[in-house]
Amino acid sequence: MSQSLAHSPNNDHRRDDLVKEVRSLGAAAAAGGDSLPMLAHHVVRAAQEGIITTVKDTDGKDDAHKLYAEYAATQSKKAVHTHTDGGTKANVSKLRKLIEFGEMPIIDPVDVMNRTKAIRDELHDKEIKLRPVYASYVEVAREQLDNPGVALSDEQIKECVSKPEAAEKTLEKELSSIHKRLEKLVTGEGGLKDQSSEIIQAEEMLRSRLASMLTKSTDAFYAEFTAGANQAEAA
Repeated sequence: MSQSLAHSPNNDHRRDDLVKEVRSLGAAAAAGGDSLPMLAHHVVRAAQEGIITTVKDTDGKDDAHKLYAEYAATQSKKAVHTHTDGGTKANVSKLRKLIEFGEMPIIDPVDVMNRTKAIRDELHDKEIKLRPVYASYVEVAREQLDNPGVALSDEQIKECVSKPEAAEKTLEKELSSIHKRLEKLVTGEGGLKDQSSEIIQAEEMLRSRLASMLTKSTDAFYAEFTAGANQAEAA
């Protein structure tokens, strides 16, 4: 038996229709379709119309949780995978942002969603690197929630849907990333723990290497700064 969603007047079947649509989208996803973008549109419109909310029930669950449960249930019936707690929380959180976005009173969230689709489609035709469709909608929702006074401009939407350029890779950044993972293994912070002599030695050696790189970088900066100051005095 499915969980009931937000209250609605008698004879108002919109929430029942929404649940049916969500289940249908979950089944389509199980068959290999990309249903999340359409789910986002339905959720935003339903929130704007007051069909769903972020208000929690006596069990501490809101409509974001309940809707994702409906979606995941039909998806899992045909897909050979299970939904981890971490994955469920992340997906529920995204749906909650879309609901909060849909509830915004001053702007027209549905119009912003429609403009986002049109802008993204146009950029896609120009072969510009973009975020996945659903991620684009969630990013737009977050940006709009941070700017509640006026609807996002086309330029702001373009920034939301465009894929951020990858940060420039450097040896120091790469070694630092590896060191952080090793450090978590030693301390057990990440849930896994390995205090073997090999791992501890690797962590210590990498920490020493990073400290050495930092010292060289600082010395180089100081030398450049001193040279610049000397040139200024000579002038």
